[in-house]
Amino acid sequence: MSDDSVVPPDPVPPAAAPGPERIPLSQARPVRPPTVKRPAPPAGPPSKVKAYLVIGIIVASVLLIAAIGWRLYVKLTGKPAVVRNVKVEWENAFAKSKQAWEETFKIQAKVWVEGKELTPEDTGKIKAALAEYQKTNEIFHELNTLVMKEGKGPTKEIQDIGERLVILKTWIWDANGVLDPASKPPTYGGLYIPMYQAEKKMDGATKRLKEIREKTQEILGRNNAEEIAATIKEIRALRETLAGCRDEFLRLDDELVKGLTLPDLKKEQLRELEDLRDYTSKSVMAFKEAGNIRADFPSEEQPLKPPPQEEPKKEEPPKEDPPKKEDPPKEEPPKKEDPPKEEPPKKEEPPK
Repeated sequence: MSDDSVVPPDPVPPAAAPGPERIPLSQARPVRPPTVKRPAPPAGPPSKVKAYLVIGIIVASVLLIAAIGWRLYVKLTGKPAVVRNVKVEWENAFAKSKQAWEETFKIQAKVWVEGKELTPEDTGKIKAALAEYQKTNEIFHELNTLVMKEGKGPTKEIQDIGERLVILKTWIWDANGVLDPASKPPTYGGLYIPMYQAEKKMDGATKRLKEIREKTQEILGRNNAEEIAATIKEIRALRETLAGCRDEFLRLDDELVKGLTLPDLKKEQLRELEDLRDYTSKSVMAFKEAGNIRADFPSEEQPLKPPPQEEPKKEEPPKEDPPKKEDPPKEEPPKKEDPPKEEPPKKEEPPK
């Protein structure tokens, strides 16, 4: 059988397309009727909103580009940010104030050392020093604010600065007191002039009391009414001087603490406050010593005791001169004996 006689098999009919998926009745949606398209309304006047939006976008883009350009310009041409050293800035500022204080302290010292008055030139220098103090005080507050903004809180550097800020405020308080219009020579305001003036008076009174104490018995022994009365009067005057010095030290102590607005300030925090309280203690002790010396002298109502009379010395009989010692007899040398004389031999008589 030839190949032509082979009958090809019948082609397989294509599979029927699947029918629509059946949806449960509970999920079936109602069929909406087809909407009828209405004719478009006539076109109104053209809206300007789009134009405004486009203009706004353009303006914003221009401003943004300008801001970016300016920022790049500043970044490329500007100086880099300076890192501030809090400790160094404070040290430099405080050093200037300290130098100004040393100069003004020498000016004020001539008031209590030499008894001179401040000249207009002197007060001008004190004003310049006060301006320097205030400038340093402003630098402190600026640095303190900078540290707080950086979130570091009260660092040890700020605490150390705060300790010296007490000294700076003392200088400011003193300078303001000296420059006060009510401060007139020889009485000046402030701290240093009145403090050292009172200290000088206290030393003088204490020294004089010591001299009187050493001569008390000698004065009483002379029993001179005028001398004793004058000494008592002087002791009273010295006590009044010491009481005035004591009151002056207490006044300065109170006003300084109030002026610095530091009611809990301790003497360990400020050398000047320590000196004030030391002077107060010394003046109180000297005042008590003056009272003790006054008690050694009689009161005004008490009559002076007559000086003890010395008994007349009994005349002793004149002493006889002791007998003179006799010299021992002188021993005479032994006399030399003459040699015995030889007698001539007797002549023998002839026998009778």
